[in-house]
Amino acid sequence: MLPLSWASSTTACGATAGIALIARPLAARLPGPRAVRETAAVTLAAQIGESFNSYGRHTGLRTAVIFGGVGQGPQVQAIRSGAAILVATPGRLIDLMDQKLVDLRGIQFFTLDEADRMLDMGFIEPIRRIAKAVPTKRQTM
Repeated sequence: MLPLSWASSTTACGATAGIALIARPLAARLPGPRAVRETAAVTLAAQIGESFNSYGRHTGLRTAVIFGGVGQGPQVQAIRSGAAILVATPGRLIDLMDQKLVDLRGIQFFTLDEADRMLDMGFIEPIRRIAKAVPTKRQTM
């Protein structure tokens, strides 16, 4: 059983803005991704990525939006270029983890967007696998 707690909103703006503001000082000190925001829908991942870019435009944080169905090259490049925040669908994130192209050991914020919907859609095993890859000392929303 995962010790999960989450916040939910229609647009997810509050959580997005909060993570963008909190992650900035952490990202400045440490290399690699500091936050992962999981979502089941590609369209929602793109919307969240745009929100991070908008809210964090003056913070210097880079965001990578990761989802399947397209070539992974630009997504891997975004990660390698210093993305502090990953907005990802579970399948593509696990694929990149298996290829050793993404390292989640520095994650300090793990957010499940629309967690109830993700669980209803059968994403419990991918969520568990990703949760095991991030440090136990983290904020889970």
